[in-house]
Amino acid sequence: MNNIINKIHSLLGIYISSFVLLSGENVYADFVSINKQIQDGEGSLDKLSNITNEIDSVLTNDAASYFKSYNFLGSVLEHVAKTNPAALTELKSQSEMVLNKQCSTNPAVQINCLEPKLQIAERLTRNFSNCNLKDAQILAKFLGEVRTAIITNYQRADVLANVMPPIAPTNSRIGVFSGMDPKVIADPTARAAYERAIAENNERGDENDLQFIILPEINLKLTPLFLGYVRTLFAFDSEAKIKANSLIISAHLTKDEQKQLD
Repeated sequence: MNNIINKIHSLLGIYISSFVLLSGENVYADFVSINKQIQDGEGSLDKLSNITNEIDSVLTNDAASYFKSYNFLGSVLEHVAKTNPAALTELKSQSEMVLNKQCSTNPAVQINCLEPKLQIAERLTRNFSNCNLKDAQILAKFLGEVRTAIITNYQRADVLANVMPPIAPTNSRIGVFSGMDPKVIADPTARAAYERAIAENNERGDENDLQFIILPEINLKLTPLFLGYVRTLFAFDSEAKIKANSLIISAHLTKDEQKQLD
């Protein structure tokens, strides 16, 4: 992942003077400040396909890196577009493509995919004032994806701070205690059972975070973004209203939200 970020820097001629490293992961999360050095004008975008091909290659095995990398690249293109109009065209194309990709249903992966995807949606709407039906459909699909993932009346799962391993011989003089490293459990069967218990506990924690924090926050931010976009679209393109029902269904809008489109 770090290698991809470095290639974005070199191919687009961007110098990142300061950055924030996302804790626990080898990926840049945000900019503190950016100094742009566009080395060769529009030519700086000539080799962009090299980096996008590399990002595309990780989608199957590492969806989180896929969305984070395109989000990072989009933030760079947004800055480059201030002096290089060609970057704006590329930004729109990439944003539409990535937003059409659905996140995994795995809670841990969803947590790391949805926020970058939201930022990509926000970047798309703020950089292109001419609303169009295609992008409205893309935003509707994303909102529908988020709302479909929300489990109605979800009950918080029990999560342990530290999982207790099975009583088994260990390579430690201390003996068995909760939260211990599975590697010190000598018996392979007991170690595997402990690793499964840890994984299941982590999954319950991820599902809690997804249902109580991530999905509600994404829904809260994305809903007004979508409604505002569609209202603007309908105001300037009366023919787009013909597709209103399909947008409503795709986005899973409530009755009250539907009224806001009138």
